[in-house]
Amino acid sequence: MVFHPTIEEFRDFSRYMQKIEEMGAHIASGICKIVPPPEWTPRPIRGKSYTDVLDYVIESPVKEKMEGMGGKFTKINKVYRKTMTVAEFEKLATSHEYCNPKPHIDLVELERHYWRSLLIHEPIYGADTPGSLYDPCVEEFNMNNLGTVLDLLKEKNIKIHGVNTVYLYFGMWKTTFPWHAEDMDLYSINYLHYGEPKFWYGIPTEVADRFERLASHQFTEAQMNCKAFLRHKTYMLSPSLLQRHGIPFGTMVQYPGEFMITFPRGYHAGFNTGYNCAESTNFALERWIDFGKNSLVCMCRPDRVEIDMTPFMQKYRPDEFNSWYDYWYGERASPVKKTGRKGKKGSEISYPPSVELQHVLSWKRNLEKAKKEVRDLWAHSPLNLFAEKQFNEARSKAYPHCSVCQYFVANSHENEHQKVDRLEIKIPTSSRRYVTQQMFAKDQLLDKSSEEPEEDRLLSCSNCYVTVHEHCYSALPSTSSQDDPYENWLCARCQNRDDTLIRSTTCHLCEMRGGALIEARNGGDACFVHVICALMHRRTKFVSPDRRSEPFTYPTVKLGYAASSLLIDSKHALPDTYLEYSKGSGNHNSRFQCEVCGFQKEGLLKCELCDDEANTCYFHATCAWLADVMLERRDWPSVAVAVCSIHNIGTTSSQEIPQFAVGNKVYVLLDEESRIEKGTIRSVSENLFCTVDFLDGSTSNDVYPCDIKRCECSFMNCNGQHIPGSLVYVEWVDKQIYQAYYRGRGPSVKFLVSIRQNFRGEQEEVEVDNDAIFLRSGPLPQHVRKLVLKRKSTPL
Repeated sequence: MVFHPTIEEFRDFSRYMQKIEEMGAHIASGICKIVPPPEWTPRPIRGKSYTDVLDYVIESPVKEKMEGMGGKFTKINKVYRKTMTVAEFEKLATSHEYCNPKPHIDLVELERHYWRSLLIHEPIYGADTPGSLYDPCVEEFNMNNLGTVLDLLKEKNIKIHGVNTVYLYFGMWKTTFPWHAEDMDLYSINYLHYGEPKFWYGIPTEVADRFERLASHQFTEAQMNCKAFLRHKTYMLSPSLLQRHGIPFGTMVQYPGEFMITFPRGYHAGFNTGYNCAESTNFALERWIDFGKNSLVCMCRPDRVEIDMTPFMQKYRPDEFNSWYDYWYGERASPVKKTGRKGKKGSEISYPPSVELQHVLSWKRNLEKAKKEVRDLWAHSPLNLFAEKQFNEARSKAYPHCSVCQYFVANSHENEHQKVDRLEIKIPTSSRRYVTQQMFAKDQLLDKSSEEPEEDRLLSCSNCYVTVHEHCYSALPSTSSQDDPYENWLCARCQNRDDTLIRSTTCHLCEMRGGALIEARNGGDACFVHVICALMHRRTKFVSPDRRSEPFTYPTVKLGYAASSLLIDSKHALPDTYLEYSKGSGNHNSRFQCEVCGFQKEGLLKCELCDDEANTCYFHATCAWLADVMLERRDWPSVAVAVCSIHNIGTTSSQEIPQFAVGNKVYVLLDEESRIEKGTIRSVSENLFCTVDFLDGSTSNDVYPCDIKRCECSFMNCNGQHIPGSLVYVEWVDKQIYQAYYRGRGPSVKFLVSIRQNFRGEQEEVEVDNDAIFLRSGPLPQHVRKLVLKRKSTPL
């Protein structure tokens, strides 16, 4: 986009930046051009003359050498001289050896010539030279004093060269600035003072993840050495390579007297078409803070730029500061909690320490083993379609065989005692489907809100070997055969696509390859996403839920005013009821780190049953499975949630019986702990009870085993010893059958207590847990003492 502000608009830099963002400047391609009003100049004292610049000294100009082929190149810089004057540089740049050999061709042909001859020439670039060519009296768009959020660094007496100071850039034909986003994902402003044009490429912020992944595939060794290798400003990908892999980009030619703006996490690159001089620095609007606090920093270079975001968060995000600081700088969360979980009435269900320790050690062993098994499937690792095929084929032999439904079945990846010989397993023609239509239709409550699992046909891709249920996937026939239209079926990832695209396909919501992928819309551009990721992501909606197709992910709030322009139409609106239901809704505005793969993302899953924010762990949907985090169905608007392994620890050993005896005089908490009465213990009994979580979110820890009428884990041969995390059908006191998830079972002590109900002294017997009774002769908790005092002060 190109903007032509008036002189009045030009006088307030921050306000004008906000205005062009409201118009979608940052959405289109990550860069935009601003043409200043004709009456403005950065040098009103000196006019258009730049003769004074000839005496400027360029520090360490470098000779650039490009190496590579097939659209991917690496720039190698070698210092040409320690210093040289601008006059010397200009003479060199305009000499026969270094000038543009085809100055009269149009820019389209010049761009082609640049890419065709990239390896032939070694130009010299005078970049990163401290200084400014503005006259001090200039107030509008003066890079020395832009007056933005980044000025907080100056208030803290922090100077970062080239970030909150100004640099000059002296270029010549074919000098290149490779693909990069600004340090700390800041904004940048570039003004071309004089000379030949600059040619720019820009990539939209919403596509940054996909671009980074493509770059990591092309420059594998660099990615393995540094996660933020693109910060090195060394790696170049051609437009034709981007087009081949479906990465959208924009182009722009900057002429003398024009500004270029780059936006947070907006990757850009380009080259100079001849001798020129530009000036540049960074700046920030408040919107940048949500990028800066999550930016990936290069840790392998001594000249890296890292800004402490603490003062910015304290000043501009006070409500979010504590949770942000605790997560990133406090004690790191443990994937397995060290305490029991809260029961329905707030009582804690405790587990013996031996069981807890054993579970922690087992969890860690299983996770490390699982990560090794998928080491070739990470999205940033080298492409390995063979490893994906092996993974898909192995998964297809595990019940219920569908690569989507497996996430909703407890222990669908076998533990040590459940291992079977996969080679002997034949994939059936159908199996029970656990994914419901309600999971696809997130924006409305369907009539059949509690769909039960049912048999569904299985389809296996003849190319990548992924297996899915017909109604868990956007399955299109691959042949016109009347006998079987799905003969030699191909999944969406493999159908009508060449081998290069098939191999490079990844999910834009997670970091793992393999599995069931379908075409999605992201920022209006075609990409791919795992079905399970689209189902679990709170900001992803299926445009066509009946066909299980066209998942669309809403842009994050930090994209600012024009984020709505990324929506296709108003039909994409997800209700606030659904979006705000999740206890982790705040994590869509901030990036957290996946506990398994270590990559940062917005919208990661967290356990639905864990209440401790300080010790919450976050996962991608596909990584959750590796960490023994299972997915479970819930009633709308929750639809589907994640539950970590601590809540499915299975049968517990006998717990210590509380020190109460028949005849003890006690206080009894009644009416949801709002009323207290005196009573006497009449009997003590110990029974085996099951703990279950119902689909409406309620919990019961006193379900008799005989009340579980049937279970879904019977298909995995549980023989009545239900697998924790499995769906069970419970008969309640109203004689109705309700679906619930089985957590485990263990002994529970119940006390039959007689209490006085009225002034006549009539007695009533109630059965309560040990956490609802307290010895009248012993010390009382504070909340119980308050109720006792209130009872004594209340007249009969």
